[in-house]
Amino acid sequence: MIEKQIAYITKAKNQSKEDFIKDYGEEHLWLWENLQKAKSGNIVITKTSSNLGYLSQGGTERGYTPAFGVGLPCYIDRIDSYYYTSNIESINWEDKTFKTKNSTYKFEFNESQN
Repeated sequence: MIEKQIAYITKAKNQSKEDFIKDYGEEHLWLWENLQKAKSGNIVITKTSSNLGYLSQGGTERGYTPAFGVGLPCYIDRIDSYYYTSNIESINWEDKTFKTKNSTYKFEFNESQN
């Protein structure tokens, strides 16, 4: 399933605005706009908040993300499985942290040069 999500994100990110609207509808234009601002690359995230969830405080995930940006979940594609967060609400590039509705993460990010 994650392969389909990553393929969808990659396709949508690379589409023109007109083609995106044709494929997904104008009501989803906010997604295209967020994807245009998102970055792709290898990421390591470590959960710093202590709330419940699949990843416990101090837990780490690493792999490739096709779109790291505000308003989008952080999908992490790994060789043997995958992980994703809920939608990112804010990213602090100086502190290398991001927040979702319920969690806070530290991250290391190496952007791909596509």
